[in-house]
Amino acid sequence: MRDYFYIVEIPANTSADNPLTVDCPVEGDELRRIAYLIPPGWHALAGFAVYFGIEQIYPERKGEWVTGDNVYRQVELRWKMPARRLLLNVQAYNNDGQYPHKLFIWFSTIDFEEDKLTYISGMLERIMEWLGL
Repeated sequence: MRDYFYIVEIPANTSADNPLTVDCPVEGDELRRIAYLIPPGWHALAGFAVYFGIEQIYPERKGEWVTGDNVYRQVELRWKMPARRLLLNVQAYNNDGQYPHKLFIWFSTIDFEEDKLTYISGMLERIMEWLGL
């Protein structure tokens, strides 16, 4: 599994109609997980969504934004990537008229071959353990 970590700083007065867009290069066969930290201080004044081109990947419901305050969350996905190397885009707004806000976001991808080997290796370990070897 590969992990990609990005910090997105959203300037004050960034509207949802003209959000900040940050390119996030990733590589793999499948996007398995998105994890994010919304630090204290957002007070639900800022929000974000993850896209590939015009396709919204997260949150699942199109046109919605993730927001909150002092939130850490991991979201399990199985989004098959259309190319091994691509750019995901984090779009973000900030209705706070005074302060910028930061978003900390992680993307975890998997290579299918690596996934198969991990599964087979785990099965062999369990069989050997069961046999007492």
